[in-house]
Amino acid sequence: MPGSAYSYTYATLGEALAWFIGWNLLLEYAISASAVAVSWSAYVVSLLADLHVHLPQAFVSAPLGVDAHDHLITTGAIINVPAVVIIAAMTALLYVGVRWSAGANTLMVALKVGIIFIIVVAGLSYVNPANWRPYVPPNSGSFGHFGLSGVLQGAAIIFFSYVGFDTASTTALEARNPQRDLPLGILGALVISAVLYVAMATVLTGMVPYPKLDSDAPVAVALDAHPQLAWLSWLLKVGVIAGMT
Repeated sequence: MPGSAYSYTYATLGEALAWFIGWNLLLEYAISASAVAVSWSAYVVSLLADLHVHLPQAFVSAPLGVDAHDHLITTGAIINVPAVVIIAAMTALLYVGVRWSAGANTLMVALKVGIIFIIVVAGLSYVNPANWRPYVPPNSGSFGHFGLSGVLQGAAIIFFSYVGFDTASTTALEARNPQRDLPLGILGALVISAVLYVAMATVLTGMVPYPKLDSDAPVAVALDAHPQLAWLSWLLKVGVIAGMT
């Protein structure tokens, strides 16, 4: 993927910018894959706990973390084994070939979108509008902790969720009509994803107070807060795990 972006930039803007963008994309994908793997691990641990399988805490967390003041601290853990396992498994799947990875991706995306729709519809009945007041909590006194600076920081973080849409351009050679299909595919995916993100965030913050969602598995937290939705909790965790995969 970085190679294609490097080639595009090299042909249009020159070698210096191409070098800069190529390395930034490598960093971008490394960080995004790590973050998603950590969240995937949290949901897997939660699902296993529902099945009465409890993994040692030292092997499901990172050895380093940050405290409430964003200071680096040691957690006492050794390594996040599930996160490492899923990265290795996805690497192996990609190595096998495009046909296998594309088929698996299509199946998992369809499953995740379907479950997101079910959660949004089911969660609407448990939304408490009081949880949305104040809609923008006042700043706590430091940059990024609520208020306008928090909104700006949140906007920067949510941009991270859109990592990967640019990779659709690398499939141009496989498209029957790339001039029409690629813009439709990229823009259509952006619109659908934005609607799903907003719908899910709206329902989750209405189901439970937003501070409780500060977790690696926020959707599971929201469902666990409503015993009536226990039937959906297991299905959700399977869907989220599939989607993150």
